[in-house]
Amino acid sequence: MIKSNPPIFNNEIDRLHLDISELCYAELDKGDHYTDLRPLFTRVYCITKGEGKIIYRGGEMAMTEGNIYILPTGIRMKYVCNTPLEKLYFHINLLQSNNKDMFTSMSSPVCIPNRSEDIEQALYLFNNNDMYAVMRLKAWLWNIISIGMEIGGTEFNPVPKYSPLVEQTIAYIDKNLRSALSVSKIAADLYISPSLLQKEFRKEMNQPLGKYISDRLYFTAEQQLRTTDRSIKDIATELGYCDPFYFTRCFTQKYGVSPSEYRKRIKN
Repeated sequence: MIKSNPPIFNNEIDRLHLDISELCYAELDKGDHYTDLRPLFTRVYCITKGEGKIIYRGGEMAMTEGNIYILPTGIRMKYVCNTPLEKLYFHINLLQSNNKDMFTSMSSPVCIPNRSEDIEQALYLFNNNDMYAVMRLKAWLWNIISIGMEIGGTEFNPVPKYSPLVEQTIAYIDKNLRSALSVSKIAADLYISPSLLQKEFRKEMNQPLGKYISDRLYFTAEQQLRTTDRSIKDIATELGYCDPFYFTRCFTQKYGVSPSEYRKRIKN
């Protein structure tokens, strides 16, 4: 008997990367609030006690005990605690092979109601400090993500098969990401004209190559700021900025706040 997998498994099962940049348990006081900076990651909140409110453009959503909430990347929002509130939370990115986050197609927060038993299971695994618990908790999170994306009507577009040139370009950028990385440098190293490289990249990726490089650069900078304690100077140096002041100026133009202020405000 000949067996085969559905095409979507063959094409996508190894091309999705779930990055968990933070996993914590938080206890918040009544009146605590947080205003988002449209971060480049998604939050998953498992409310274990208390209640609050999520406010976003287009509406608001109550947060109550026993529910799980998914706050997708790129949406400006804030939350307010109506009572003392406790939650287990994850900061995540779900990246396809073209480095696009699947949550960018989700336009508003999603509530997964009546999940007390699931939350209890997650807390048990969270407090069980062994590798088996880590693997089970990640499997638990995958399941919650799939439920939330289905509720949110998230559009799933399998990554198209790119030409060898575009595949090489993406891999080159990932390996050599620096502020000074230019289209001409990539083209020279791949032995192709800059104009043809830009044309082919835009045609397949639906965005200019320069913008793709810039987006990857800021994504990496933002990820370093929120997941490490490294100094602004060290982050700037690693990303190839001539000095931390220039990095700060570029980052402030992008986000509206300095890197140090961003680091203070990106939490919970």
